[in-house]
Amino acid sequence: MQYGERYLTIGGAARLVERDLKLRRRVSLAFPDMNPLKAFYFYAEYTPMIAILLRAAKGSVVTIEGYLP
Repeated sequence: MQYGERYLTIGGAARLVERDLKLRRRVSLAFPDMNPLKAFYFYAEYTPMIAILLRAAKGSVVTIEGYLP
């Protein structure tokens, strides 16, 4: 893929084991590091769509920096 991303999960069954988190649809992507993630999310063609998405949908986007063992 263009930014080195790969899908880890798209939807699927989920069970909450702690706290109160209302998730209806989940999509998890992995990137080699934070730079391609930023390039993916903030590229010029997507910027106008972010404004539409924020008005039309309830949801959250979370970035988590991690490592592969």
